[in-house]
Amino acid sequence: MKTPPKPAELRAVLKMLKTSARRIMKARDPVYVRLGLNDPTLTEGALINALADHPHLLDGPLVVTEDDAVIARPPEKVFNVL
Repeated sequence: MKTPPKPAELRAVLKMLKTSARRIMKARDPVYVRLGLNDPTLTEGALINALADHPHLLDGPLVVTEDDAVIARPPEKVFNVL
């Protein structure tokens, strides 16, 4: 990833996806576990900041258009926004 998303950008994408940060994170990634991101008391803001700091925790590429977004897993999902 050349330019990791900033927290504000992640918030906007999550709103478009109508989901939470936890649902788009790789929960089995060693960094996820090491950072204690499996703690259910963590706020949405804390999870978003963790994604901004560790973008490899995103569970698939995010494809964003002007008015839609999708997590492209499987890759064919990208056609839903194009």
